[in-house]
Amino acid sequence: ARAPLAIELLRDTYRDADGVATYSVSFLQWMGVSMPLVLTMTALAIIALLWVFPSEVVDITRATRMLNLRVKALGAMSRRERRLVVLMLATIGCWVSLGARVDVAVIAVFAAVALAVFRIVSWQETQEYMNWGVVVMYGGAVALGAALKDTHAMLWVAQQVLPNQEVPPMLLLLLIAILTLVTSCAISNAAAVAVLLPVGYALCDVAQPAVH
Repeated sequence: ARAPLAIELLRDTYRDADGVATYSVSFLQWMGVSMPLVLTMTALAIIALLWVFPSEVVDITRATRMLNLRVKALGAMSRRERRLVVLMLATIGCWVSLGARVDVAVIAVFAAVALAVFRIVSWQETQEYMNWGVVVMYGGAVALGAALKDTHAMLWVAQQVLPNQEVPPMLLLLLIAILTLVTSCAISNAAAVAVLLPVGYALCDVAQPAVH
């Protein structure tokens, strides 16, 4: 959820005079950059769980038996569940193949509409399970980030943080990382991305000679 949001903010921030995005990152490009870190962190997590923090549970037979009984009680997949699987795979496929040309948010909206069109989820079920507080929080964070960009407030913040405009790239990255860690302690990670990325882009623009 954070990566598509970051990509969309990148596209919206840097556009030419005709409104065309000057920077575009495809799903495969993003995966090529992120997967080495994902694999490294996964390996470190496995090592930590197996050797540094060994499990205190010896026998999980009863838990496995209970889970198997729960799975059998669910029965076969219904037609609605099959339609949901097809829609989910189609949405992911569109994100992967069309994400560089079509906004991922547009694809997500079409997928949400398709849930109702193909009668996969009813509005009553949506009301019961949807956490509207989270939706409002994300929407507010995105709106705040857009306001920082449109009013050039993020540029003012960047100029206050970097008055001399001579900052090494690694120091700039460390500054953004610290801001993200502090902010994500108070709000969700996705909201922190929506608020801080415009500021981060402005910091890069101010320190552009040093970064380049």
